[in-house]
Amino acid sequence: MKKVLIFIFLIFCFLFVGCSSQEIGVTNLTKSAISDTITKMEDFEKVEKAEVIVNALGIQLLIEVPPDFEIRQAQMVGEQMARILSNQATNENKKEGLGEIYDDYNLSISVTRPNDTMVTYGTKSTTNDSINWD
Repeated sequence: MKKVLIFIFLIFCFLFVGCSSQEIGVTNLTKSAISDTITKMEDFEKVEKAEVIVNALGIQLLIEVPPDFEIRQAQMVGEQMARILSNQATNENKKEGLGEIYDDYNLSISVTRPNDTMVTYGTKSTTNDSINWD
């Protein structure tokens, strides 16, 4: 229950401080890169919904998966979405690592089921090389 409340609080924080510019910060994180990432993620068979929120606090990736999704699968999908967003923003095709945009932005990833129960939650600060999963 505590995780769900934290997740809801984070969503509201990100929604109220949302980003309105076409290009954000020093990297080429455009609305097009964001919408392309969402489209690619929602094309995955097991991803029901995907969202990217960018604001002064960083980048938040929200992913909804089926009820039978396992934690490790959810972490892999979250890492893949982070990589796709970075590739879209920098026109690269990294297969390993998350990409250079996360040198400039803090990252949080929330993977939930349709009933809003948390599968897993991960964060990566600009000073870390990898995502820390709960």
